[in-house]
Amino acid sequence: MGNILFLRARGPVVFQPWLLVVYAFLCLIPEDLSKADGLVCRQCLSMWPMSPCIPFKNFCQVRGGACFTLKVLGEKRLEKLMLGCEEDAKHKCGSQWRHPKTDFHYIFSCCSNKDNCNWKPWIRPWKNFDNEEISQVEKLKSTEAPATTSKGPIQNLDGSSAAI
Repeated sequence: MGNILFLRARGPVVFQPWLLVVYAFLCLIPEDLSKADGLVCRQCLSMWPMSPCIPFKNFCQVRGGACFTLKVLGEKRLEKLMLGCEEDAKHKCGSQWRHPKTDFHYIFSCCSNKDNCNWKPWIRPWKNFDNEEISQVEKLKSTEAPATTSKGPIQNLDGSSAAI
């Protein structure tokens, strides 16, 4: 009873009305972090291309760390986007790597200049994929050696090690 039908490019998708109510509740109920002792960051996840950034609990707080944005890039498009707090910002921020089996490219960036610096109002993950990142992905693909940055050694998802 009460299914709502939305039409998409691939065909009809049925959503339960209670899911919309829960999502609206999560997005519209603000957390009181006005007296926070650290940096306040936006926290959300986009699990598939062109999906909205769905909040975990809207915001997180970190002391001595940074707000992060993790972009997972596929064939010239953003596949996944994750925003949150990073305690160990020195070792991960600015790193990039490529998963050898899936050929996905990961870009981990951070900011700490102000509260919610990793959030753009009405963020559209597919709009966050700019030409500079496309050229970085193409550069990573054209090299046969493992992707490297100045961040030191780290382990790939499949257990092999690569210089990151």
